Amino acid sequence: YQRRVRGSKKPHKTKTQSSTHTDIHPEQMADDDDDAEFQALRAKRLAELQKQQQGGAGGAAEKEKQQKMMEEQRRIILAQILTPEARERLSRVGLVKNDVARAVEDYCIRTAQSQQSSAGYFTPIDDQTLIQILNKISEQRRTETKITFKRVGDE
Repeated sequence: YQRRVRGSKKPHKTKTQSSTHTDIHPEQMADDDDDAEFQALRAKRLAELQKQQQGGAGGAAEKEKQQKMMEEQRRIILAQILTPEARERLSRVGLVKNDVARAVEDYCIRTAQSQQSSAGYFTPIDDQTLIQILNKISEQRRTETKITFKRVGDE
């Protein structure tokens, strides 16, 4: 025996009804269908994420391998265009200011490539030339800081 409480959609159990006995109502069936759909969507999304992660891991490993190869080629090119003294100086600069060293490396590689394409050969960069390049790049990177004070009443 069940009776509904006013304003409630769920049936109210009376004292005579046992707690193990349950009646299934259409409203509860709709909730179960929604739960099943939700679980199916959740499982589908989880499978997609796992697939992406497995594919992404392979892509990340490939990308890392390619980056290592490029760095190795870069190191070989720099060994060819820099004298031993210049390489040593550049490595010391790299310990302190890695971004400046990277910019100098880029500049040296571009210069050597342009020399080789135009003249067919390139001249190795010695220590004195490297110092000039470092000064040039540090001047470009140096920004002048200007501080202005605006006082109340000054306009």
